[in-house]
Amino acid sequence: MYLQRNDSLITGAVTDEYANSNFFEQEFSLKRNSEAERSSINSEISYNRPFGNISTNAGYRFNWSNTHLESANSYFNESVDNLKYDLAIHYFYVNMSSSLGSKFFYQIGVAADYFQSAVNIDYKTNYSKIYPILYLQYQITGNQNLTFNFRSYRNKLSATMLNPVNTSTDTMKIVSGNPYLKPYSSYFAKLTYNLNIGNFYFAPEVYCTISENGVVRVSETDAKGIYHETFKNISSRYNISPSLSFSFKPFDWWTLSLYLSYEYAKYEDKKNALFNEGSGLWYGPRSTFSYKKLSLECWYTQQGTNVGSTSKTTMGKNLHTTLRYRINKKWNVSTSTSYFAETSKTQTNTPTYDEIFTQTNHDRFMMIRFSVSYRFSKGLQIEKYKKIENKEGKIEIK
Repeated sequence: MYLQRNDSLITGAVTDEYANSNFFEQEFSLKRNSEAERSSINSEISYNRPFGNISTNAGYRFNWSNTHLESANSYFNESVDNLKYDLAIHYFYVNMSSSLGSKFFYQIGVAADYFQSAVNIDYKTNYSKIYPILYLQYQITGNQNLTFNFRSYRNKLSATMLNPVNTSTDTMKIVSGNPYLKPYSSYFAKLTYNLNIGNFYFAPEVYCTISENGVVRVSETDAKGIYHETFKNISSRYNISPSLSFSFKPFDWWTLSLYLSYEYAKYEDKKNALFNEGSGLWYGPRSTFSYKKLSLECWYTQQGTNVGSTSKTTMGKNLHTTLRYRINKKWNVSTSTSYFAETSKTQTNTPTYDEIFTQTNHDRFMMIRFSVSYRFSKGLQIEKYKKIENKEGKIEIK
């Protein structure tokens, strides 16, 4: 609802209300010794109202997802255990934005969420939290600017993290999730420099994340020599990552990009005497093709990570494609395919025998997603009446 303040106006109102991105997604993935199927529904309703040069926005988002996971847990893959994971997220937000002069723009606000989750009906939990929102932008010149983004958010837990079933095919190894995990909250800050020269785009950035109740994978070996591996909440986790991205658009229908990122992570939990740190490098090209209502995105990513305390080195490759067709202004159809291959090598010292034990694992993962989205909007405009006094002293309404 827009109410214009002006001495020459008696009344005036314009509404701009819309519900955005109400869509259904179907996702199917294949992984070694496991199969997963995920369905989700997302919707959003927002309300906008300017006050002079200040714009306010409030809204509600809803996300519901259902994950069905089947995994073989016997040594000979004879039995299959099922996991059903339902998650409903209610997200509320309100923010205001404006500009100061011609070069400075800001946005501030607050958001709140409410999580409802159920794992196999036996484990039900509810969580809620309030978050701040801050975005600043400074326009250095016409083709370059500096932005700062600070926000807080809650991370969704995956079905693998919550799965209480042992998914290991090794009789001397127990690998399972933790259904009592809490979704962890993160405080995120990012500083970005953007430069655009013709068809060339350059954007270095650095971001830092601090997480509360962070989730990490923990392991131990019991007195019988059986290895146990699961997930656990810890007190804090820190991430810092500088990255660099290039983008070049030689033609209207083709965009080529290159991405390079380095990340350092550290977590610490003094209460449970847990400490670890690691680093990783991600890089790869990305290409986008578009023709009328059809677009195709392809990107390849290669990563390498190293975890210090366990001497674990991981190399991964990811190939992703997305095909999207825009039927009209309201309907969109898209399908995507992801293939991920990972090789991890773990070295463990054995002081008793003065040896180093090395274990190598190979994992492959494929995911296919299909989604249909619909956008609907509604607007109502009320006439603005202007008060005019003519020469005869009469008042006319136009």
